[in-house]
Amino acid sequence: MHRIWAFLAGVPVGILGAFAASPHSWPAVEVGAAAGGAALLLAVLVAGRFAGSEPEHGGHLARAASLGLAAIPAAAAAWLGLQPGAAIALGVLALALAVRLVFAARATGPAGGPLRQAGSAAAALGLGAVASLAAAGGLAAFGGPRELKQVSEQRASYVYDVDASVALGPETGCAPAVASQQELGAGANPSLSADGATLWFDAPGPDGRRQVHRLELASGERRCWTCDEPGHNRRPRVAPNGAAVVFETDRHATAFAPVNWDLHMTSARGAAPTGSRRLTYDPAPETFGSFDPGGRLVVWSSGAGGRYAIATAPLRSGHGGLLLGAPSALVAGGAAWVAPLAWSPDARSLVALRGDPFGVHEAFAMDPATGRRAALSRRGAKVVAAAFSADGATLVLATTRPAAASAALPESLGFLVGRLGALRSEEGVRSRGTGVRIGAPFAPELGEVELGEIAEFGSPAGIALLPDARGFVLGQRRSGPDGGEERMLRVALQCP
Repeated sequence: MHRIWAFLAGVPVGILGAFAASPHSWPAVEVGAAAGGAALLLAVLVAGRFAGSEPEHGGHLARAASLGLAAIPAAAAAWLGLQPGAAIALGVLALALAVRLVFAARATGPAGGPLRQAGSAAAALGLGAVASLAAAGGLAAFGGPRELKQVSEQRASYVYDVDASVALGPETGCAPAVASQQELGAGANPSLSADGATLWFDAPGPDGRRQVHRLELASGERRCWTCDEPGHNRRPRVAPNGAAVVFETDRHATAFAPVNWDLHMTSARGAAPTGSRRLTYDPAPETFGSFDPGGRLVVWSSGAGGRYAIATAPLRSGHGGLLLGAPSALVAGGAAWVAPLAWSPDARSLVALRGDPFGVHEAFAMDPATGRRAALSRRGAKVVAAAFSADGATLVLATTRPAAASAALPESLGFLVGRLGALRSEEGVRSRGTGVRIGAPFAPELGEVELGEIAEFGSPAGIALLPDARGFVLGQRRSGPDGGEERMLRVALQCP
């Protein structure tokens, strides 16, 4: 019986080895599973020859072979793209198995019954899970790029140049209260063009997949922009000059790279879509993409290397189109999930999140030219979306109250929770109620907008501030008996 158990316990070890040798091949997994079982069986047989005449040596060896089950969480971590990777995990586990078998061959006395064997198997699974999480979390926290204490002169100069080109608009004198509202149809993650005439958003397409749509606010003409493209395509963000849109897509995800969200860019001009071009190629989650205020950089939430960072990269010409240059970390999250929400048109305020995609986020505004930061979060309130006016002087935040137990998870688990969230193609409802706050980006306090019955519809699913800051487009979603429901509202503030 212990020989059969040894083979079964070796199967996950072989799968881990297949991930290390050929991470994108089903035949390799099948061969690896069989080879792993045979290898551990052979190791147990060899160890048994040195066990002497101990009557229960088979039980001792079976308990030792149970350590092979630690490969299950290790393989799961490698499947999610966490560090240190399948090869190192396999080496550590193989060494631990060898040591464990040596001690088992020398063990004397009763080996215990089925309950003790089950306990050994559970202990191996638990040990593998703890070791995998500890290694992945430690490498994410301490192995990635550090946030610079000083802002580079090149970045500061670029930000100041963009700031100097943006004229400051007049004070609106608007009160934080709703004057009127207009429903714009179903959708989420709205993004307005610089002139406020065109609204980009994502909504379910004819086949149920989320797709990027364009709505001309003056005429009401609505067109699906990515319905002829594969995968889920969501969270569009339009360039400052209105020429292009960047969005995130899961079309490149596979069974071996299940969290592979990438950024694509497509032309926003013309009456019909012309197809998109891929910008990022890492198998990790690359989400929350947008353009910088100058239109020369792309900024996004990068999960490359098993850790998170708010990355930026320049747009460059090449191979008949645009390519991204080498990325750099604007904000290093490490073990915490981080994502950019909005960058003001004057380039002086970047709103970002830190934590995990489901928990209570720490939201903050950062001046990329000086490094100055200001907290935007409130206790118990989750910041979901942010947007700026055309001059960058006004910031609007959409907030909600978490309704899931995952809100209690610490931000140090963001490196894992961020990837688990990426496994879901649909954005689920995990919060309740909608709040909106508006004011200057670095003001001591943002004013709470009196939403009235709007707040009770559901949770926010994006927000876009009108260029003159006299209103905003709010996306909302809620669960229902038939699944979910979404809507977008154009809300006008009480202005003189």
